[in-house]
Amino acid sequence: MKQNICELDTMIFFREALEAHEFMLLPVMASAVVECRTADKELKTLNEDGEIGLARLFSIWANMMCASGAATIVGCRPITMLSEILAQVHAYLTVHPLYDPEGLALYVELHHMMDAILMGDWFE
Repeated sequence: MKQNICELDTMIFFREALEAHEFMLLPVMASAVVECRTADKELKTLNEDGEIGLARLFSIWANMMCASGAATIVGCRPITMLSEILAQVHAYLTVHPLYDPEGLALYVELHHMMDAILMGDWFE
């Protein structure tokens, strides 16, 4: 007897893509945190792309903190703030993986941002 196509689990491909992006992102994000901390120790500054990226990352982080509780970042240099926010977003995603289409979009966006950080595109 043939199975009705409506009964098939069509979300299997979505879940596989989501898991793949999650597992690819977390190690890259950890490396980006290290890269930011190294750049901070070398007294580098953020260029225009870095400032725009920091603003977007801050927006992502703020939405996560609204969902899970408050966290604070003490006034500091923008590059220090970047490394701290990255570390907190990494920790949040490690404990609270995302399982929806917005989560997949966020994983892809963050992965693109981490690649730019690791290539040094955000620093002067």
